[in-house]
Amino acid sequence: MFDKDFLQTQKEKLKQQKEEIQSQLENIAQKDDEIEGNYKTKFPDYGEKMEDNAEEYETYESNVAIEQNLEIELQKINEALEKIENKPEEYGICSNCNKQIKKERLEIRPQAKKCMSCKT
Repeated sequence: MFDKDFLQTQKEKLKQQKEEIQSQLENIAQKDDEIEGNYKTKFPDYGEKMEDNAEEYETYESNVAIEQNLEIELQKINEALEKIENKPEEYGICSNCNKQIKKERLEIRPQAKKCMSCKT
């Protein structure tokens, strides 16, 4: 188990990452009122010309993929924050082998769910 100072540092990192991801999501999507944690990608409007329509669709497709990846990352961050706040003894435990994830890995990626051995 990690000490309180380390957990507090991790919590701050996760909160900062959460804000950044939410900001990125707000640029390309809007919150889904029906499903918690879900976003709906906005369809861009560049104009009425044929080229504009093609660009709109291309941008939309790209943004859907980005939005899905950001949602997944946000979910991992929220899960890590939940553990730190409610079950600190479980934070940093590999979801695969149940061993402690190295501190160095968590310092780089505080939302990590797996140790490097299981990740690779």
